[in-house]
Amino acid sequence: MKKMIIVLLSSFTLILLLTGCGNTEEGTFSPVSGEKKQSAIQFVNEYKEDMVFHVNQGSFGELEPYLVPNSTFYHLLRHHVNDLQQDRSTIKLVQHSVNEVLVNEFEEYHVNVHEIIETTDRRGDKMVEEMDITYELIEHNDIFKIVTIMKR
Repeated sequence: MKKMIIVLLSSFTLILLLTGCGNTEEGTFSPVSGEKKQSAIQFVNEYKEDMVFHVNQGSFGELEPYLVPNSTFYHLLRHHVNDLQQDRSTIKLVQHSVNEVLVNEFEEYHVNVHEIIETTDRRGDKMVEEMDITYELIEHNDIFKIVTIMKR
């Protein structure tokens, strides 16, 4: 029970911290269409699949290419992966649906997603979390990078 509480608290703390890591000057967002939209969706889907796999393997280094290096989110995610590994918890992606892709005049992309994640602790106790989140992306050399992930 104590470990489940620790996992819950670390997950809750991560979500709280993630909501404060974005740019404070958002600008005006408008819908993205065409190839750019498909690229952003593909990037977020690949990241999430890799994230679940590598979190369960305890290999944060494989996630680095998706992230803005040395950012606040980068360090928070690294600590979160480490905490899950130490607690011997695993995660399972139950659902991951992209709802929309938006971009502002600063070329910051917001990919709005509905997710359901199941966390299993070392004793086999499961916790299901359903949330609407926004992936904030930037493009660098025609490659998307995650700036942060915000709970909506």
